[in-house]
Amino acid sequence: MSAIAQGFPRGGLAAASTAAFHAGVGAVLGLYALFWLRLRLTDTLPALAALVLFTGAAGYQALSARASARRKLA
Repeated sequence: MSAIAQGFPRGGLAAASTAAFHAGVGAVLGLYALFWLRLRLTDTLPALAALVLFTGAAGYQALSARASARRKLA
């Protein structure tokens, strides 16, 4: 487990955006499960659009922070 957590940012905005990205992916998977069990497509799409925007923005921030940290090391 420590090998998996080794690349995870330790603090600051990078850690928050990485955690938000993973939470967004989990929320999309949860919405998919709800769609499969009980929701209709017309109920799912607006929520999915909001989750995709949130997850995309958080992922962009996480990758941007990771790239800038990598540039500082080089």
